[in-house]
Amino acid sequence: MRAIVLFRLVWKDLVHDRLRSVLSLALLSVLVTLFLLVTALARALQTFGSDEGTPANNLWIISANVIDPGHSSLYQETLDQAAADVRANYGPDSVTAASPVIFRYLRVADRLMQILAVPPADAESVHHLELLDGHWPRTTSQAAVSRSAMSLLDASIGEQVEVYGRPFSIVALFEPPSAQAVSIGMTYAAGQNLLGTGHGFQIGVLQLSPQSDVPAVQSWLEQTPNLAGRYSVYQARQVTRNLTRILEATAVLGRVFQMLALLVVTFGSLNAASLFVLERQRDINTLYAIGYSTSTVQTVLLIRTCILSLAAFLPGWAVASLLLAPHQGGAVVFSSAIVPVVSGATTASAAALVVMAAGAGAWFAGRQPQAPS
Repeated sequence: MRAIVLFRLVWKDLVHDRLRSVLSLALLSVLVTLFLLVTALARALQTFGSDEGTPANNLWIISANVIDPGHSSLYQETLDQAAADVRANYGPDSVTAASPVIFRYLRVADRLMQILAVPPADAESVHHLELLDGHWPRTTSQAAVSRSAMSLLDASIGEQVEVYGRPFSIVALFEPPSAQAVSIGMTYAAGQNLLGTGHGFQIGVLQLSPQSDVPAVQSWLEQTPNLAGRYSVYQARQVTRNLTRILEATAVLGRVFQMLALLVVTFGSLNAASLFVLERQRDINTLYAIGYSTSTVQTVLLIRTCILSLAAFLPGWAVASLLLAPHQGGAVVFSSAIVPVVSGATTASAAALVVMAAGAGAWFAGRQPQAPS
């Protein structure tokens, strides 16, 4: 019976002061939404893979002072001369392949994706693309789609995908060295037809023999007259490792913001209780005056704060889920697929902390009753 009386008292107070109740609920809902969004992104970034599948003996030649390989410009004679220089200095068998790569970021079905155009014969042997189903593109109207891209496009082999305004028939499902990479592959000729030849290609790949000292060749090649000052030479794993580190750093930053958001939600609940006490001190003193004990007043404050704080999780969860709904199939970050989802376990943990904060606020508010003025 006592519990029913307390709940009725709290409910009447919430309804009586409904404007304050609605404003407090709205504020806490916004904080909960931000917390859930930041948490979903941080958890998704933690799932990004490693660079273990990247070829260890491949060198990438791209334009100097270029961060995005898609902005590089390289021509066949430069790549051929680089291969000839390495063979002349390290032996005729030191270079097993020299492969041009057209590499661009283009928006496909409202998603930013990698476009890879390579000679079909080099797809597996040089670039380590793994064919999962179908066959590699043979004509300029065919395309291969990575597993992550296929999931985002919700497509399958036999369907069509539009790239840069041109339709391509999907004939293959493949997996690049980085499994999360969102890529569409095509023949080198198809890439030239699609993007033109005015800027050559973007990446020149030299595949060295397994016996080669890759770092030594890299350092030497970058200083040759053919490349010095105009082009940079990277080990393929350096590029993917740097991308992985960027994503890992972003994930760490996301976890920091996650903790800050959780603290804001927790102290938001504590602040709601404190503001209520400051604004309603006369009413609280009246409860003491008519015989309510300290523990009863603290219970009333706890129930009121918990109702507002926990109720904020319902609209907060709904709004966060609604905002993440377009990305449930996956989002693209740095041309890599991640899947942000709202975690039930994280939400439950946050709710528990909010209840603890509400309890602390109620305890501090009711521990020293004041005589009514």
